[in-house]
Amino acid sequence: MKYVSASEILPEYLLHEIQKYVHGSVLYIPSPKEAQKKVGADFGAERVSAEAKFRD
Repeated sequence: MKYVSASEILPEYLLHEIQKYVHGSVLYIPSPKEAQKKVGADFGAERVSAEAKFRD
């Protein structure tokens, strides 16, 4: 995750709307639920776990 200035990516009207609630703070915006991966998915943890079940 990298830092990106909101003024560089958000439309001005949206930036002003957000500034009504947050002033000069770092704001984390999570990915949509459908775009999130399960923990360990990038490392093949689920595949390794499934293979371990078959070995037992």
